[in-house]
Amino acid sequence: LTLAKSHLATSLYLSTGSIQSMIELCATQFRFHNLLLGCVFLIGVSGIRDENKRLVDQTNVEVKADGPETMNEMDLFNIHDLLLVGYWAPLTKGPHVRKRATSPPFDTLLFANGIPGWPAENVADPENAAYKEAYAGLSEARKGAVTLANIISVLHPVQKCREQFQKNMANAKSDEELVEKQAATAWDCVGVSEENVRLCGFSGKECHMAEEDIVLKHENGTLLPAEEINRYRNQKALTKLRHEDGTLLTWEEVERYRNFELTNGDQLGACYQPLGTGGPVHEEGGWENFKGRTGGRKTAWLRACSYWSAFHALALRADALQNEHNDMPNLLFGSIVRIIAGGALFCGG
Repeated sequence: LTLAKSHLATSLYLSTGSIQSMIELCATQFRFHNLLLGCVFLIGVSGIRDENKRLVDQTNVEVKADGPETMNEMDLFNIHDLLLVGYWAPLTKGPHVRKRATSPPFDTLLFANGIPGWPAENVADPENAAYKEAYAGLSEARKGAVTLANIISVLHPVQKCREQFQKNMANAKSDEELVEKQAATAWDCVGVSEENVRLCGFSGKECHMAEEDIVLKHENGTLLPAEEINRYRNQKALTKLRHEDGTLLTWEEVERYRNFELTNGDQLGACYQPLGTGGPVHEEGGWENFKGRTGGRKTAWLRACSYWSAFHALALRADALQNEHNDMPNLLFGSIVRIIAGGALFCGG
């Protein structure tokens, strides 16, 4: 009820103040600092934009970018990442980002902002007190992914997908295994496989480059060691969470997955993105180049487009099925907040 009241108050305020003012109003409604993230999320999903600060001219985009009515089942393919990247949670403190976060400049930034220290490197048991304290955010993100893994067999709008999700629930031996199985099915049941995914990297340009042309440089312009460059070039889409020895995949092993395109992206509906148009930047030219290419595709942010398509579709079923599952809307909302807060968008996808 508090969430609903805050959302209503925010909606009524759209025409009278700036985004900053809306955040302040929303925070007043919540009255609790630790709920501010949920407040900001509500403002985001309300579609609020500051008209004076748009990065992209909307004149042509609004004509060519289609809405939910053009969605097809393939647009929901990246429920895969809501589950898998949501559980892995790249923007939370955890063993998977330890090396990156304890190296410059992040080590000093974290310390300066009062972030608690890391537990001993050999502390890997989620039941360990030090683990729980240090990785509380990771635990919440995982809770969101596990919740989605358990309700997706009810909420996915495609019947053949729901049937396979249900089978996975009967066969999975742990929450983590269920997340991986449900993620694999989310791709497979709508016609997407790992072979369809081309990684674009943070810049968004690498999906259009030959592997030998992809290089990594230090800030001073010198090349990183050849083994690090080769490791980067050989990265694949995230399809599992751990190595055979049980250790989590690290940031350094999946960072190229921040942006990607699909070889069969011309089969998407609302997220239509033909092969060769993926990545937010592509060639040199920055935002001007980006704006010039909007006519050839429906989205520059394929992961985000699929996420929001899923939010629409899953929320519609959650509302429609309330008579049978009256807690489903709350479960869905709670899972999405946790998943997105944990960094499922990869801060650039």
